[in-house]
Amino acid sequence: YKREHGHCMVASANGDNSLVKWVNKQRYLNSQNRIRDDRKKLLDELNFIWKADGRRWEKMYHCLEEYKREHGHCMVASANGDNSLVKWVNKQRYLNSQNRIRDDRKKLLDELNFIWKADGRRWEKMYHCLEEYKREHGH
Repeated sequence: YKREHGHCMVASANGDNSLVKWVNKQRYLNSQNRIRDDRKKLLDELNFIWKADGRRWEKMYHCLEEYKREHGHCMVASANGDNSLVKWVNKQRYLNSQNRIRDDRKKLLDELNFIWKADGRRWEKMYHCLEEYKREHGH
């Protein structure tokens, strides 16, 4: 699953929930400190998500992945009046600025080259535009 999708946040597909059930059982065993160390280590090596308390977070993460595939970046702008992804992205930035984002989630976003400080990215973009303007116009 990870090789195909790039992550271990398993969602049911084609009505077959066997992998979803197995993943949930591993999470449960871990929460009860009943998972074997060797198995936990193997799952950790896959960057397994141990706390899946946010199905909405996972859904929005997948939306962000799709956005990045389409646009080549994670600087989400509102489109067609749907601001849900924009709001979610801003919330992740806020949680990170308050040191309240979960490490596993931060790692997933980092792997997408998520921009944590959007203002800095915009400033850099505008600076490069200004450089180009000066080259073209001489002032």
